[in-house]
Parts: sequence; structure tokens; C-alpha cells
Amino acid sequence: MKTRHYRALIMLLFLPCVSAYSAITSHATEIIFGIGAPFYTDNTNNKQLQVNSVETDQLKQNQSTTLPTFHVAVSEALTFAEAANTLWGIGPHFYYQHINYSGSVYQYGVPTLDNYSYKSTAEIFDLLLEGQVRFLGLAFSVQPLLVAGVGVGYSSIDYYDYAGTGVPGGRIHTPYYYNWNAIFDVGAGLSFPFSERGSIELEYLYLYNGTITSGSGSSLLHPFSVNLNSNNIMLNIRYTVG
Repeated sequence: MKTRHYRALIMLLFLPCVSAYSAITSHATEIIFGIGAPFYTDNTNNKQLQVNSVETDQLKQNQSTTLPTFHVAVSEALTFAEAANTLWGIGPHFYYQHINYSGSVYQYGVPTLDNYSYKSTAEIFDLLLEGQVRFLGLAFSVQPLLVAGVGVGYSSIDYYDYAGTGVPGGRIHTPYYYNWNAIFDVGAGLSFPFSERGSIELEYLYLYNGTITSGSGSSLLHPFSVNLNSNNIMLNIRYTVG
């Protein structure tokens, strides 16, 4: 009797997968390369860090330089019998981002006490299982698309400041602090096929990476935190290889 129950349970669990697989009318492997312009929702400006029990400083960011968002992926493109006007895709997607912050340190939060300058670097490595749907059959072969994914992100940040001319040295340097986060992305855009196998995509993508906190140095009582979420305008090239 138990054996029958186990068989029934197995069939119940796997039947939807078998049904979905049997409904697939075609599939192909695609590779994707992309580059994008990131716009981060936070920075180090006006962040506070507590050096000791007496001194709390304020960061005044003067400059922020970023590398483009880099994107590499392999996706399996699927068409289904009951959704002939859509093309579905799923696969692993990798993103890389890099940010440099720099500016002045206002001791005790006083702008005239800008005796030190600081630099901070953040790096982000994201791996997501991302799904996509493209809508076919529109004018000029343009394909609107929607994307969403979940995954894991690895981020790091360091911080150091240094004295200005004539100011006694010996300030703070924190080594890279590393963090793992559960992450997600959502986006939408347009795909423009240029051949039977290739297309160019213009896409808006929101990447959620959460918050990272700079590591504590030997004389740093309380570090600062920065949000690494970003809005990205992506340009992707998609090519079918099989």
C-alpha cells in the first residue's frame, strides 16, 4: 500500500515537469554579452564613521567613478505549443560592477576641519538564474521583453584615509570586507533581431545587491555602510549557437 502511495506522489511531483517538457516545440542555446551604464541608489556622501568614543567624522564625497556593468550569460531559448507568440529563456547570468569613491573627511562633522581625504573601492560579482520572455509577431520584428532572476551576490569594500599637507599622519585603513547576499533583478526592454541567429537588446535592469559595511580598522569604532543597488541601462548582444 505504501508503495502505491509513493508512486502516486512521485507522479504528482513530476507530471507538471513532464507536461511542460512535452509542450516544448523547439529549444536552442544562446550566449549573451552585454555592457551597461549603472546608476547607483546610494554613495558615501554624508556617511558618518565613528573613529573612537569622542570623534565621529563625516565623509564629503567629491568624486565617484564607476566601470560599466558587464554581463555574460548562457540561456536556453524555449517555445511552447500553447504560447507560440512568445519565446522563453532561462539560464545562468553573471554581472560584474566596480565603484571608486573619494572625497574629504570632515573631522567631528565640521567642514573646516577637512584635514584628511579618503578613498573607498567596492566590487560586486553577481550570479543569477534569470528568466526572460520575448513577445513575437510585432511590427518591424521588434520584440518587447521582460526579465527577472534570483541568485547570490558577492561584494567587497575597502576604505582608507590619509592626512593632508602639514597634518600629522597615521589615520585609518580597513582591508577589504566581504559580504554574501541573496539578490534579485527585474527588467524590461526591446530586442532587435539582425539575423536569424543574432539580436541586439536595449534593456532597463534593476539589480538588488543589498548593503555592505566597511570593515573595522584598529582605530575605527564604528564603520559606515553603503547601499549597492543599481539601475542599469544595458546593451546586450544575443546569439544562438545551437
